[in-house]
Amino acid sequence: MKLTKLQQYILLASGGLIAFLFCYYQFLWSPMHASILQNQKILARKQAQLSQAKLLMTQFASFKAKQRLIERRLEWFKQHLPTSVTRQQLFDTVNNLCGQSGVVLNNLNFSVNIPEITSPSYQWKSVQLQFNGDFNQLLSFIYSTIRSQLFLTLSGLQISTQTDPNNATITLTAQIYLNAAEFK
Repeated sequence: MKLTKLQQYILLASGGLIAFLFCYYQFLWSPMHASILQNQKILARKQAQLSQAKLLMTQFASFKAKQRLIERRLEWFKQHLPTSVTRQQLFDTVNNLCGQSGVVLNNLNFSVNIPEITSPSYQWKSVQLQFNGDFNQLLSFIYSTIRSQLFLTLSGLQISTQTDPNNATITLTAQIYLNAAEFK
């Protein structure tokens, strides 16, 4: 069977179109498609890095806010905590605490056999106290140490019961070590 001129042109045009589409795919579309896929992978990686960076920025902002708060607290402590504690200050503080709580001070001993605890930032000065009172007065004394101008801790609390026929309000005797911090 013989092809007519029109069929030859259609066949030649179809072959040319197929060859053009094949060349277009091989030389233009395939590299462009590979580039698009590669760029999509890069985009996904960059978006993951961006989300990590955003998370880090929120954590950094939170840290900066906390840093300012911590720095303000540290400045407050530096301004309000004593850098030296004398025996007179400690004695006055003990008298003030006893007066606020209502306990009766029996013995005050500065030569305590507790070794003074030292660190690079503070040192403890200790005093041994013995006083009489009732349970509520003891609790009031302990609570008053929190509100003191000095930074105080209590240790070695020993409580014994006592009956005083002259004073019915005194029901216990307490021996306690009062430690005052001296910051450097």
